[in-house]
Amino acid sequence: SNLCSNAIEAARQVTDGRVRLRIMRKKAYLKIEIENSTKENVLETNPEFLTSKPNREAHGLGLRIIENVVEKYDGILDRQSSDASLKVSVLLMAE
Repeated sequence: SNLCSNAIEAARQVTDGRVRLRIMRKKAYLKIEIENSTKENVLETNPEFLTSKPNREAHGLGLRIIENVVEKYDGILDRQSSDASLKVSVLLMAE
């Protein structure tokens, strides 16, 4: 849900912003992929995904929590970015 919330928030900052969520099973894996419109190449301008919200102590932990879960369950987290979009993919064992 954190990935969805972040994607929606980022897409709202862009004219005609879009969010695409795909959840699929690939053999023994569950793949969650979310792509959203952005106003810049996030991996170039903010590779650490630091929050831009005023209260940094209360925000900006979601992606780190997702990274920890993916690592704990031997999954894969991939991030791809262009000047107009960000795609985050999570691959976890389904069983």
